Amino acid sequence: MSMSLLEFAAHISRAAIGLEPLIDDNLKKGCELFKDSAQTAIGTYRFNWPQLAPATLARKSGNTPLLETGALKDSIVFNVSRGEAYVGTDHFVAAWQEFGTRTIPPRPFMGGALNEKGPHVQAVFGKALAAKMLAP
Repeated sequence: MSMSLLEFAAHISRAAIGLEPLIDDNLKKGCELFKDSAQTAIGTYRFNWPQLAPATLARKSGNTPLLETGALKDSIVFNVSRGEAYVGTDHFVAAWQEFGTRTIPPRPFMGGALNEKGPHVQAVFGKALAAKMLAP
């Protein structure tokens, strides 16, 4: 089916009217994937982090990086509103663990989740948008 540029512009305008719920729904799904990935990585070496130091292992009950009380893991949240999304934590140790310090090597649980799930979320989101835009 071919259409003029004016017809195409009208089609895109009609399709855009219903995009906000679609965008927010897909943002929620993507945020949930990122959140789950980050949370389930805590306490494991899934993202190939450096091993814990012997002194750290001596004071812990197990070889569980970033997992002490579960507070960091539980602090990861997401919020979606009107086409904008946030996934993160305000826990006071989060930045130290994610980026490292002079004495702590970086163990990027949020960055690891983004690397792990980002391509999948992009593909799903792109397909949903394309299907909406190409629908008659």
